[in-house]
Amino acid sequence: MRRKLVISLLNAVALVFLHLIYFNMNLNVPLEDELITAINKTEKYFTDSRNLDTGFLFINTSENNALVPVDGENGSMPNRVIADRMLLGRLFQKLADHGNRHRYILCDLAFDTPSPQDSFFSAQLNRLSRIILPAHADYETGEITRPLFGKKWALADYVTFEGKVSKIMLYSRKDRQKTLPLVMYEECNGSPSGISLTGLWSSNSYIPFSIYPRYYFNDESIKQYEMRLDEVVHMLDLNDRIFYENILKGRIIVIGNFANDIHVTAVGFMSGSLVLFNSYLTLEAKYHMYPWSWLLYSLTCFCALSYWELFYKKEKKETAWHAVLRFFGLTGFCIVLSLLSDFVFRIHTTVIPVIIYFQVILLCSRLFKFK
Repeated sequence: MRRKLVISLLNAVALVFLHLIYFNMNLNVPLEDELITAINKTEKYFTDSRNLDTGFLFINTSENNALVPVDGENGSMPNRVIADRMLLGRLFQKLADHGNRHRYILCDLAFDTPSPQDSFFSAQLNRLSRIILPAHADYETGEITRPLFGKKWALADYVTFEGKVSKIMLYSRKDRQKTLPLVMYEECNGSPSGISLTGLWSSNSYIPFSIYPRYYFNDESIKQYEMRLDEVVHMLDLNDRIFYENILKGRIIVIGNFANDIHVTAVGFMSGSLVLFNSYLTLEAKYHMYPWSWLLYSLTCFCALSYWELFYKKEKKETAWHAVLRFFGLTGFCIVLSLLSDFVFRIHTTVIPVIIYFQVILLCSRLFKFK
């Protein structure tokens, strides 16, 4: 009996190690995608965005655009649509004039094309504090497209599965860069995380390189907190101090194109700016923190599962407990463990590594006739 328990515990340790590898891989598979989609949709019924802190404002730039010429083929100068940087500059000017008393600004706009207004815009941008801009890495070449302006930036790329946003990278090992949601979380909370070969560490908790985001807001639920860029600038021109004190002061301000920059997520279509903001809120809810209690839970569950698959299952017993386990099977038991982990620890324990592991173990035992 002792030998069986030791072997089961060793297999449990191996499964935890496989999970650490899988957590840090920027990929997803069909069964995992279906599970996390079901969990996200279930949580939407219990998480009402109206119950969240209202300390944020969404500024939509989709109707405030400008055309700028860019270099094309054969010397042509086609126009490209960008956000109106004069309006943005005026907004930043007002925020700076009031002493930068906002909490944070997530400005999810591409600043990779020069415009005639860049001199004014850059001057006002440099007066701002607590703002972050997005950068993007080319998948094939790895080249990072940074903003033209010398302000804090971070990678804002997603892991997709069949065109759907699946995971959010917190740290890109390829580029050796923390990504935008994590940088924003660390700056808002003053809790920088350390980097190791196996993941990130903060407050004695383990943080994987990638997480599954939860979705608190969609494009419909932000309507009560959303304003157009020109509306915000106009209200600041009309009633500067009162509008600032009531609408902008102390808030997280999310600036982006909520109409055109659209992605497919586990809960439907959503703008890229909201994917990033929901990812930040996922971190605020501590979904990325893996405590020691989860490790104990995983070792216990994996040890029991190993004992069942390797030993108990082969014994001819007709108890009710034996019948229940046979009914659920390996996949069913893994799904139950995953759902419990999600709702108790807010950690999605993956199913695929467990199933593959035991299939390999059982196959080897048949080939080499292990007992």
